[in-house]
Amino acid sequence: MHLRFLLTFALLASLLIACKKEAGPDEIILKSYGTIKYHLTDNEGKPVTDATVKLFQRFGNENMQLYEKRTDANGLVDFDKLNHGTYGVSTEKAMVGAAEYVVNHTFQVNSGVDTTMTTDITSFGNDITIFAYETDYWNTDRRDPLANYGVVTIQSYLGGFNEYQVTPELERLAFAIGYTDNNGKLLIKRVPAAFPYTFYIFDRSTKKIIGSSIISTGGWGHNIDLDLPIYKN
Repeated sequence: MHLRFLLTFALLASLLIACKKEAGPDEIILKSYGTIKYHLTDNEGKPVTDATVKLFQRFGNENMQLYEKRTDANGLVDFDKLNHGTYGVSTEKAMVGAAEYVVNHTFQVNSGVDTTMTTDITSFGNDITIFAYETDYWNTDRRDPLANYGVVTIQSYLGGFNEYQVTPELERLAFAIGYTDNNGKLLIKRVPAAFPYTFYIFDRSTKKIIGSSIISTGGWGHNIDLDLPIYKN
C-alpha cells in the first residue's frame, strides 16, 4: 500500500512538472530590440534602387557606423536587431535620372517595435527660381527680361562641357531643361542639395549658349532666387 502511494505521488509530480514547462496562453515574450525597414522613393513613389544606405548609431555628437547596404528592387533595406536609441542614415548614389540626392535622416528606434519608414529623396532638394535678363556693364540697373530662352541645369561635378553650344551629351546629363517665361523667369523644382550646379542659358532656336552661372545650393528645403545676367557689349 505504501509503495502504491509513492508511485502515484511520483506520477502526479512528473505530470505537474511537465505541464509547468509548457507556455500558457498568457505568456508574453518581450523583444529587447527594434527593426527598421527603410524605403527610398522619388516624388512619384517609384522605388530608388541600388542606392547605398549607411546606418549610424548616435551617441551625443558622435556617430558609429553599423551597417552599409544597398536598396533592392523595391527601394528597401532592412536593419534588424537594433537596440533602443537614436540612429541616422545617409545615402550615396541615390539617383533620380542623372541627379544624385543626399539623404541625411535621424530617427528613434524603440525596443520591440518594427517600423517601416518611407523617404522621398527629392524632398532633400531646393526650389530655384532663375531670373534671366540682359543688362550693361555700365548700367546694371537695366534689367530687360530674356523671354523664351532655354536654361540647362546640371550638377557641376559631372564634368566640363563645350560652353558655347548645347550638345546631346549635355542634354543627356542635365538635371532639367526649361524655358523662361515672358518675365525672364523659370522655376526649377527639387534641385538636389549639397552639390554645386551650373546653369547654362541658351538661345532656343540655335542652342547657342550665351551665359552661365554656378552656385552651391547648400542645405535642403530652401527657395532660392538666382539672377542670371547677360551683359551686352
